[in-house]
Amino acid sequence: MITYHNAVDTDGKIINIKEVTPESRAGHYYCVGCGAEMSAVLGTKREHHFRHKGDSCSFETYLHQLGKKVLKQRFETQKEFIISYRIQYYCGKTNNCELYPYVKCCNRKEICECDLKKEYDTCEEESYHNGFRADLKLSNSQHPEKEPIFLEIAVKHECDEKKIKSGIKIIELKINSEQDVICPLIESEYSEKVSAVPRHRQNMVQAQPEIRVYNFEKTRMSNYLLYRFGLFYDVDGLLKYECNPQMVVGCQQVESTHYNNTILEVAMPLGKDVGINDLCGLGIALAIERKFDIRNCRICCHFIYCQINLQYVDEQTGEKRVEKYYNIQINDKCLNRFAMAYKCKNFQLNHTFHNEIHRFGKYPYWVWEKKDEK
Repeated sequence: MITYHNAVDTDGKIINIKEVTPESRAGHYYCVGCGAEMSAVLGTKREHHFRHKGDSCSFETYLHQLGKKVLKQRFETQKEFIISYRIQYYCGKTNNCELYPYVKCCNRKEICECDLKKEYDTCEEESYHNGFRADLKLSNSQHPEKEPIFLEIAVKHECDEKKIKSGIKIIELKINSEQDVICPLIESEYSEKVSAVPRHRQNMVQAQPEIRVYNFEKTRMSNYLLYRFGLFYDVDGLLKYECNPQMVVGCQQVESTHYNNTILEVAMPLGKDVGINDLCGLGIALAIERKFDIRNCRICCHFIYCQINLQYVDEQTGEKRVEKYYNIQINDKCLNRFAMAYKCKNFQLNHTFHNEIHRFGKYPYWVWEKKDEK
C-alpha cells in the first residue's frame, strides 16, 4: 500500500504528517493529488501517514501535485529562493597571456547561486507564456515585460524538446519520492545514469533528485579583476596619485578602458604576497622612472622625522592654539600631503621606491601612459 506523508488542510496549506498531533488528527485533510478526503494515521505499529478514506489515487499524480504546491509554498513563504547551477568560464587568450601562469583559473567551472526572489515576486500554477504551459511560472508584477522562469516537476514525463528549445528559462526537478520536493535546487552534477558513475559516488547521486537548468547563461568570458594605480592632475594642477580597492578593471579591458583623467595607470592582480600598498609602491616607482615630477610627504626621505605645526581651536576657551606634531602621526585626511610636498623646500624623494620595479619583476602588470603629459 502506498504511504502518503503529506496532505492539504482546509486553508490549502501543505501539512506533513509529522506536524499532526493526537489533538489535531481529527481535522479535515485532503489528498494533494486528487483532493479526496484523508485521515491521519498515528498508530504505534506502522509509520505515521495519511490514508485515503476511499480509493487511493495515482502516486504519480500525487507526487506531481505535491512538487508544485511545495515549491510554490517555498517561494511564497521564504525570504530567499536559491537556484544553483554550473557556469563554464573560458578565455581564448590563455596561450599568449602574461596573467594566465599567475592565476591559472581562466578556464574553469564554477557554481553560480541566484536568489530568484530578488527578480521575481509572483508564482502561478498552470500559467502560460508564448504558448507554453508551466507547472509553475515565476514573473515580476512590477515589470511584466521581464522574461519569466518555468519551474517544471517531472515524475515520469520530462520537458519536451520543443519547450526546451523555446528559449524560456526552465528549472526542471525530477522527483521519485516525497523527500525530493524539499531538496535544495542545485543543478545535477551528472547527466549519466547512476550505473555510469563511479561506485564510491553512486550513493551521492541516488540521494539527490535530478535537477536540470535550461536556457540560463551557462558560459561566460573569464574576466579576472586587476587592481589599478592611477596618476592624474587635480583641479589645482598638482600631480597626484590614487590606489584603492575600488579601482579595478577586468583583464579583458585593461588595455582599452581607462579613467578619464588619468595620465598613467598600472594594473596587476593582487594575491597573498601582493597587497594594495605594494601596487601603490610599484606605481610610484614606474611614475618616477618615466620622469613624472611626483611628490607626496609619504615618499619623502625625511617623512618619519618631519615635524609640522598644526593649528586648532580650544573647545573650552575658543582660543587658537598651535602644536607641533610629527608628520607620520597625523591622519592623511587631515592634510593635503601632495600640496605640502610641492611647497616644501626640503622635499627629497625616497629612492628606495626604485627597487619596487625589480621586486615585482616576476609578477604580471600592465602600464598605460597617456602621450605628451610630462
